[in-house]
Amino acid sequence: MEKKWYIQIWRDGKFFDLWHVNHFLAGALLGQVTFHFQKLWLGFLISLILMIAWEIFEVLKKITETRFNQTMDIILGVIGFFIAYKLGLSLNNQSFSFLFILLIIFWLLLELWGYIAYDSRQLPPRHRKKNSPPGEGPTLDNVTSNN
Repeated sequence: MEKKWYIQIWRDGKFFDLWHVNHFLAGALLGQVTFHFQKLWLGFLISLILMIAWEIFEVLKKITETRFNQTMDIILGVIGFFIAYKLGLSLNNQSFSFLFILLIIFWLLLELWGYIAYDSRQLPPRHRKKNSPPGEGPTLDNVTSNN
């Protein structure tokens, strides 16, 4: 049985996966937060350290990605940072704040979706539908009947 598209789309791809969008948005959020430091180099340095630290955290948590994928996570975060920082220079405070709120909401929704997809792939077989491969997700029947 084929995995559902909304689970499969979050699989760690060799070159691209949907997590790249989250890394881009995280970089944009960091760019917006650090924009208020008034020093581009300081905001960029702090953001880059956080992006690299996140990739190290993923390695420590045994999240398997190719080196190319890890590098793209950081590069896309940096691109998001500079786009957001540039927007901070051209938008008024109200527009900048509105964009920040929209980015947070979108980032949180994607994080939640991605986590649910990741978590459903990690469930032990007893929580999956009978005769279904990993990634099909739990059903209410077999999750509640085993408790």
